[in-house]
Amino acid sequence: MADVHLTLWKKYKPDFSNLFLNSGAHIQHHYLFNSKAYDGNIKNPEWYCPKDYDPLIHILSEYDRQIGKLLKLKNVKIIVATGLHQQPHEHLTFYWRLKEHVKFAEMIGIKHFAEILPRMSRDFLVKFNNEIDAVNAEKLLNSFYASNDNIKIFEVDNRGISLFVELVYPNDMGENDSIYSKESKFKFDNFKSYLAFVAIKNGEHNGIGYLTSNFDLEISKNSIDLKDLKDLIKNYSLN
Repeated sequence: MADVHLTLWKKYKPDFSNLFLNSGAHIQHHYLFNSKAYDGNIKNPEWYCPKDYDPLIHILSEYDRQIGKLLKLKNVKIIVATGLHQQPHEHLTFYWRLKEHVKFAEMIGIKHFAEILPRMSRDFLVKFNNEIDAVNAEKLLNSFYASNDNIKIFEVDNRGISLFVELVYPNDMGENDSIYSKESKFKFDNFKSYLAFVAIKNGEHNGIGYLTSNFDLEISKNSIDLKDLKDLIKNYSLN
């Protein structure tokens, strides 16, 4: 995206351009524990990321190269801003995703759903034709816990005739581990075989972001609200 942005900028010479990059945030979110900048005690498993490999320094080096290309341009004002930053997540948290959402819903006894739509990573949306069926499914999903540690499996947001469901179970899982429903008493064996491993959470969001530029922004205080960034950019892009 950075290469395309620079190529198009050189071709069309716009008065203003904007580039949004999120790959660094994704890598930080899942591989911060492998960074030399992290001085905590949690380590990623070797099978997940080798201890001598630091994905974060690679993406930061790439960002540095791309910003360096922009800084070489003549008479160009550059503003770099992050809406927030990430801090270490001080717990070992696994992300899991259902492989076959419809099949799983039928096997645990969810009734009369119209459609199931997988979303990002752990989430999925279950649609119904009425609120009663949605409430019944909500109660069922909220009743499932892991048999080995009694931790809840799902978080459910009831939106009327649909449920937004997040698979929130945070721990590693053995091949023979099961889950059970405190409501229906139904036991679901070998739960891991119905899941795909997504990632291990390393970083969590902190609402404070950072702002820098290659010119004086003339800000009178050490910080600004994120909502004021728009007017700041507009002011310098019009001058």
